[in-house]
Amino acid sequence: MRERNCCPGCRVDDDNKSNACIKCPIKNCRELTEQGHRYCFSCARFPCGGLLRLDKRYRTKYGVSAIANLERIEEDGLERFLMAERARWACPKCSAVTCMHKPQCVICGNPSRHIGAESI
Repeated sequence: MRERNCCPGCRVDDDNKSNACIKCPIKNCRELTEQGHRYCFSCARFPCGGLLRLDKRYRTKYGVSAIANLERIEEDGLERFLMAERARWACPKCSAVTCMHKPQCVICGNPSRHIGAESI
């Protein structure tokens, strides 16, 4: 995970998150909260309509599948998933983890090579 401008993920506290992230309907899903689920894959409704829409948008725009990521977390565990993602998104110049939302590395400014799109 990046040290600066990092995204701590949906299910952690809201410190340093944008209003859009704080109000996210997936993050604030009643099913997850009421059933005590940490991840969407634990829910009987997985993948729900909201997650399907998010997945389509992210696959189209960033080459990343939220549903596939959740399935990998369920299968391999969070630590293995994070290790693989750190390698997948490493900047070739400074090795910082790049952001799929930015066209360049936020640390060194090197153009991002969004290799995430290759693996869907």
